[in-house]
Amino acid sequence: MKKKIIMDTSTLISLTMTCSSNIFSELKNKFSFAIPKTVYTESVLKPKENQKFHLSALRLSKIISETPFEIASPTAQEKQKTELFLSAANSLFSIENKNLNILQRAETEAAVLADSRNALLASDERTLRLLLENPFLLREVLEKRYGEDIEMDRSFLEKISFLKNLRIVRSSELLVSVFLKDKKILTKEEKEFLEASLFALKFAGASLTDEEIISFLNSLNKK
Repeated sequence: MKKKIIMDTSTLISLTMTCSSNIFSELKNKFSFAIPKTVYTESVLKPKENQKFHLSALRLSKIISETPFEIASPTAQEKQKTELFLSAANSLFSIENKNLNILQRAETEAAVLADSRNALLASDERTLRLLLENPFLLREVLEKRYGEDIEMDRSFLEKISFLKNLRIVRSSELLVSVFLKDKKILTKEEKEFLEASLFALKFAGASLTDEEIISFLNSLNKK
């Protein structure tokens, strides 16, 4: 039985904006793919209404249809969990008694669906990962971003803890798995394509640093 991957908007767009969109055809023998309705609306339906993004939305719609992706509707319980998590996450941090909205509905719904349906969540959202893994480090990151002291209401930590075992994979990890497959060594040309693809993901918005890319490529060179 195939393992399911549920994607949020950022990962779906990052992969389809680069030369890596064929990653889905490469992986569909091993995984099945799904996106929540909110992600489909955010990444396809709304952009279709804007001429600037219409072509990108059509390309993405074609990939979703051909892969194919399941367009997943949340159950009543999943909707309730989404509201609970979103409310708690966006009440956790504040500046001068004004809450910081750190998460959006589409990415939250994707996370809840992945957790409740025993699936992997494909997400490049650093905020979500830090929120689940180390909210205190996230506060430090936010303080650097805003240049102000940020208050944390720890009473909300328990309300987001039900997603603590969520399994998250990044777009870069999916891309690398396609290049490596069962290989232990890549040719010079394959490494060059992989490097270009990883940087394309980075510039498309994926949560990747130059240091992470270079470190990974150097580790391949040692194999």
